[in-house]
Amino acid sequence: KRHNMGQSMAEDFTFANEQTNQEFITARLWGIADTAPYMHDGRAFTLVEAISMHGSPNSDAVTAAENFAALSDFEKNQVLSFLLSLRTPKEPVKDLLKNKD
Repeated sequence: KRHNMGQSMAEDFTFANEQTNQEFITARLWGIADTAPYMHDGRAFTLVEAISMHGSPNSDAVTAAENFAALSDFEKNQVLSFLLSLRTPKEPVKDLLKNKD
């Protein structure tokens, strides 16, 4: 899905309009632990930076960024631990068969 990330994240492609330059396709979370740096252009070196960047004015994700910012440090660490557990399997088929039982 395409999401508007707001003016602060906008690109400046000549043949695109203002709205299109602010929209980006959301990447999958599966494997996020293996994909730093983050964001469409790699400008976020940590997940905390990436989440924070989603809070730019007019961003579709501003509420999610604000909700994360409002968490306690313990709760933030729980969210980050979960995200960092989302690794890309080295052998996906083998992993599925191994866990079939």
